[in-house]
Amino acid sequence: MTLKPVTPPPRRITQADIDWLIRHRVPCLPGPDAVALVRALRDESDERLAPLS
Repeated sequence: MTLKPVTPPPRRITQADIDWLIRHRVPCLPGPDAVALVRALRDESDERLAPLS
């Protein structure tokens, strides 16, 4: 019995691959960054739970 790889080994990334990624990159949407969003959600839950303490 011989074992064979299921998938071919990955190839090196070429400059053409990088150029394709640059052309197809989705721009970021304007708005709060992830840290600001998490802080706002955390502050909202703190305000909601404040009367319980």
